[in-house]
Amino acid sequence: MKILVTGKGGREHALLTALAESPSQPQLFCWPGSDAIFEIAGRTAAKDLPSLIGWMLEEEIDLCVAGEESLLVTDQGLANLCQAAGIPCWGPPKESAQLEASKEFAKQFLVRHGIPTAGYAAVDTIGQARAAITAVPVVLKFDGLAAGKGVAVCQTMAEAEEFLDAVLVKRQFGAGRMVVEECLTGPELSVFCSIVDGDYHILTPARDYKRIRDNDDGPNTGGMGAVAAPTLVSDDVMAVVERLIVKPTVEGLLKDGLPYRGFIYFGLMLTPQGPKVIEYNCRFGDPECEAVMPLFGGDLAQYIKHAAGGDLQPQMLEPKPGWSVCLILASAGYPETSRSGDVISGLDRVEGVRVYHCGTRRIPAKRRAARCMPKPRRWTSPAASAGPISPPSISPDLMETSGQQLLSPREIDTKIHRLAYEILERHPKEKFVLVGIHRRGVPLAQRLAKVLEEERPGVQTGMLDITLYRDDPRQATFSPDFGKTSLPNELKGSLVILVDDVLYTGRTIRAAIDALFEYGRPARIELAVLVDRGGRELPIQPDYCGLKQPLGKESYLRVRLREQDGQDGLFLVDNKHDAS
Repeated sequence: MKILVTGKGGREHALLTALAESPSQPQLFCWPGSDAIFEIAGRTAAKDLPSLIGWMLEEEIDLCVAGEESLLVTDQGLANLCQAAGIPCWGPPKESAQLEASKEFAKQFLVRHGIPTAGYAAVDTIGQARAAITAVPVVLKFDGLAAGKGVAVCQTMAEAEEFLDAVLVKRQFGAGRMVVEECLTGPELSVFCSIVDGDYHILTPARDYKRIRDNDDGPNTGGMGAVAAPTLVSDDVMAVVERLIVKPTVEGLLKDGLPYRGFIYFGLMLTPQGPKVIEYNCRFGDPECEAVMPLFGGDLAQYIKHAAGGDLQPQMLEPKPGWSVCLILASAGYPETSRSGDVISGLDRVEGVRVYHCGTRRIPAKRRAARCMPKPRRWTSPAASAGPISPPSISPDLMETSGQQLLSPREIDTKIHRLAYEILERHPKEKFVLVGIHRRGVPLAQRLAKVLEEERPGVQTGMLDITLYRDDPRQATFSPDFGKTSLPNELKGSLVILVDDVLYTGRTIRAAIDALFEYGRPARIELAVLVDRGGRELPIQPDYCGLKQPLGKESYLRVRLREQDGQDGLFLVDNKHDAS
C-alpha cells in the first residue's frame, strides 16, 4: 500500500512515524515534506496541488492523508481533486473544511445546530470591532487560516487595539473578517474524532498549552506543548462531550449536506456551565498529534485506508494506557520573530523519547541542494590498482522482484543521495570502502560513490560476486568466485560499507562477510540497503550487522532476519550449529 501525507511539520512527522510503525508496512511519501520526514518517507516531484494529483496518479498512490489544513481549502481543495481523480483521501472536501477555514462559518454552524459555544459577533472594520467589545478579557479571531496564530486572548483594551490594528488595518494575515468572541474560562480539552459520513470514533483526548512562558504569562502561539492520556478526563466528562458536541456535529454535517471523511479536532473549554466549543480543526491538532500518536496501537495505516473508503473500524486501533507529554523547543524570538539557522545538537544522545521535527533542516542538505541531480563526470576508481570504472549501466530489473518494481528511478536517486549524506555525517573524517554486492549492488555502490566523491575525494569502491551461493546456506563457507570479484587493496583494517538494493535474507550479508575475510579482516562493517523485503528503507547505522568489535572468520558469522513485534530485525548468530 502506498500512502502520501501532505504537510511538512511536527504533526506530519508524528503521523508518518505512526504510519511507518503500522504492521501493514505501507510505503510512505510526503509533500512538501522536510529533511527529517524524508528519513522515513519518499519525496515527490510535485510543484503544486494539481501536479501533486498527477504525481499520485502516476505513482498509483492508494491513499492520500491530509496533514496540514491549508491544502484542504486551496484552489479546488485537496479532497475534491482526489475524489475527481479516484484517489481515496482522508480529509474533508473544501466545503466541509470551512469549519476550520472560516471562524464565522464555524460559529454559524454551531449556533444553527445548538452546539454549546461562546457568544460572538462577526465584524469587517476596526470600528465595528470596538463596538462589539463590551468587556475584557475578550477573544479576537481572524476569520481565516493563520497557522494557529490568528487568535488573541486580550486581557486589556490596549492589547485588543494592538491586535485589531494588526488584523484589520495592517492586514497581517491577509484580507478577511474578524470574530469578536466572549472569553470562556476553565481548563481546555482537545478531543479528536474520526468521522466517516454518519459514523464517528472518538480518539485519545489531549490538552495543549499555547502560551510560550511558564504560568501562562507569555504571548499566544500555535502550541508550546501538550499532554495526552485515555484518563486525561473522566468517562462522565467524555460522555457529556459526546452527547452535547460530537454527536450533534456529525448529525449537523449530514443535515447541512457537508460530506466528511477524516480527522476532526474539537477545541473545547470545560466551563462551569459545561463543555463549549472554542474551535474546529479539520485535521489532527498540532502539537497534540505529537502527544497522541505514540498512544496508538493497532494498524493506523489500515484503519485510515478503510475509513477513507467509507468503512470505519474502531477495533483496528488500540488505545495504549499511560501518559504522553510533548514539549516544543522553539527558536529564539518565537512567536514575535523567529531566528533561523541555529544549530541543534545532542539529538544523538537523547534516549527514551521521540523527537519530531518542525521547521528544521539538515545542514548538509543546504550545502548540497544544488547537487541533487548529479553532474555528468568521468568515473574513476580512487584505488590505484582497480583502474577506471565505466559509468554504471543500471539494468532494467534494478529494484525489481517478481516483475514488480519496488522503487522508481527517481526514488532510487533520492535514496542514494540520502545514504550519501548519512554516511558523511556519521563518518566525517573516517576512511571507508564501499563494497557493492553483485549484481544490483555494484551499480548502486558506484552511483553512491559518485555522490560521495563530490564531497570527499578518495572514496574507495569495490564489488563482490556472491551470486553463486547467496541463497544456499550449505555453501555459506565456500569461497566466492573471485574471478568476478574486485576489491581495493586497502581493505584490511578499514571500515567497509556493504551496498545492496533489497535485503531479502541475512544469508546475503553472511556470504559477503565471509568473502571480505578472504581479503583481510575489516575493522568494522556497516550495511547500506535501500529497502528491505517489506519495502521499507533501512538507514545507515554503525555496526548494523551486529559486529561490535573486530572479528575473524572463525566466528562463523551468520546474520538472519527474524520477525519481532511485526517487524523484521537483523540478528547475529554465532553458533554454527544453529540452523534456524
